[in-house]
Amino acid sequence: MSAGAPQIRLQQSTSAKPRYAGHSDLSIQVKPHGLMAVAARVLRTCADSLALPLSKLFTLGFCSSHQPAMWKVANVVPVHKKSPKSNPRNFRPISRPTIMSKRMESIMNRSLSNYQKKNDILSHRQFGFRTGLGTSDLLIALQH
Repeated sequence: MSAGAPQIRLQQSTSAKPRYAGHSDLSIQVKPHGLMAVAARVLRTCADSLALPLSKLFTLGFCSSHQPAMWKVANVVPVHKKSPKSNPRNFRPISRPTIMSKRMESIMNRSLSNYQKKNDILSHRQFGFRTGLGTSDLLIALQH
């Protein structure tokens, strides 16, 4: 791993769910279906036992810029957005990636955000796609 690159470290936790340094736990935020429901239940039930192997797997993926092909496949589900349901244009596609892919993406997002904040990389004029900042902050900054 290159110097200064974000790293993921496992913290010992007395809770049933593992916590990564600077990250939330591996709990699942969505209601998974089918095989993904089984995987979510396994992750929750076996969280303490899986924390270290998953940490090593995620770190290996980050270091090698690779993730398993299975994690790159998503189930696309049509979601109705307006009437009538008989018109296919009234549906929008929702991608439902695997739980492991979502967890890895979440950890990577937080690692990069923390790294950017710590090293003051982003411009103070950057308001979009930053936690706690939005268009109203931009409008206030423009008025001053």
